[in-house]
Amino acid sequence: MRFDQQLGSRTWRWLVLSLICSGFALMGQSAAAEQDNADSSAPSFSRKIQPIFDANCVACHQSAGASGGLNLEEGAAYSSIVSRKSQQGAFPRIVPGKPEDSYLIRKLEGTHVQVGGSGERMPPTGSLDSTLIGMIRNWVTAGAKSD
Repeated sequence: MRFDQQLGSRTWRWLVLSLICSGFALMGQSAAAEQDNADSSAPSFSRKIQPIFDANCVACHQSAGASGGLNLEEGAAYSSIVSRKSQQGAFPRIVPGKPEDSYLIRKLEGTHVQVGGSGERMPPTGSLDSTLIGMIRNWVTAGAKSD
């Protein structure tokens, strides 16, 4: 007697259907894991971006008399920059997914005047190194998510 005859027609169909469903479930888990990995490659705002602001920007951009109306202190920075209009140029400070349209990126790179901005490159005490600017740029490119 063949194996499929021993199991019976219904049992055999159920077994095949179960295996197919299990395969789809594993594929879904794999896709979710890949998405989590992609999301984790984007710089974390709280762990990577805010410390850059703390070390280089907060001395001038804090709640008490924030220069340019821009408060970069922890707890206020995200809402002060993402999708908020700049006071110096036509561009919003940060446009999620679009670093070239983000005035803050332009100020850090020193290209803000080319798009109608004013003032000097930030920070005025010296340029951020390209690695830190790249990290902020990557965060914007990845959607400027808060975490």
